[in-house]
This record gives sequence, C-alpha cells and structure tokens, in this order.
Amino acid sequence: MILINLLPHREARQHAHRRRFRWLCATSTGIAVLLVGATAMWLSLAITVQERRNAYLQQAITKLDQDIGRIDLLKRQRSELLARKTRLDSLLRRRSDAIRLMDQLARLTPDGVYLRELKQDGEHIALSGYAISGARVPGFLRALGESDAFDMPQLVEVKTVTVNELRVSEFAVAIVLKQTGKPPATPSGDPR
Repeated sequence: MILINLLPHREARQHAHRRRFRWLCATSTGIAVLLVGATAMWLSLAITVQERRNAYLQQAITKLDQDIGRIDLLKRQRSELLARKTRLDSLLRRRSDAIRLMDQLARLTPDGVYLRELKQDGEHIALSGYAISGARVPGFLRALGESDAFDMPQLVEVKTVTVNELRVSEFAVAIVLKQTGKPPATPSGDPR
C-alpha cells in the first residue's frame, strides 16, 4: 500500500527551521549580551584600577613637589648661609687688617709727625696730619713705601698752617693697603 502524506510536511519543516533559527538568534543575542556585559564590567574594573593608580601617582607627585619645594628652600638657606659666612670671613679679615693698619701706622710715623685723620675706602686710605717741619713728610712717605703693609704712597698736598701759635706743615697722603692672604673661596656648584 502506498502511503500519501497529505499533511503540510514542508511547512512543518519550515516551521521547525524557523523555531531553530529563532532559538539560535536568541542564544546568539544572549551570548553577545553576556559578552558585552562581561567586557563592560572588565573595562569598568580596569578603569577603576587605573584611576586608583593615577590617584596614587598624583599623591606621589604632590609629595615629591613638596619635597622639591623643601629642597629649594634648603638650597636658598644654604646659599644665604654661605653668603653670610663669606661676609663674616671678609669682616674678620678686615678686622685683622684694621689692627695691622693701626699697628703699622704707629710704627712708621716718625717723631714730629702727628696723624689727625684716617679715612679708609676699601683698600684706599687717606691720611692727614701735621708735621713739625716739611722735611719730615718725605721721610714718612718713604717709610710708608718701604712697608709691607702699604703700596703706592702719594703726597696729595702740603701747606704751612698755624696751630696753637706754632707754624707746622699740614699734609695729606693717599696710600693703598696691601692684601694679606687669599680672600675666602666662594663655593661653586652643588657638591653631590
């Protein structure tokens, strides 16, 4: 006997294909949504971790900026202290120069010559005073020139004046103070 199937078998097959197609589409869509969701969560987590790293680096940079500011402050204080030390060394050297100057002037001033005024401007010294006679002034200049403390004595002027009813020679002399020792060394650069 021959069986004839009058049922719409092609339509049933198409319907089954459609159902499978819909199921595959739904499954694919679900997997795609899960993948997109997982990727979004992973990216969100990665962004959060990177933001934490950035915050940590920013804190470290801020701390280093503060340290650099303190280092700059310390460098300024160091340079100020070195400048003060240099000035102090200079003052100490000048103090000994003043003592040496007065000592040498006391030794080199001959009898009959009296110093009235001494002005110092750096290394240049201006002396003025009185001499009992004009002949004693060149002797004083010669003694200044032969001294280890003074250079280039120059007679500025000599004139005869009356002081306490005595005729004396008033004179003015310019000399240069010789430097003793080396000036203090100034630091250069950063010792590291």
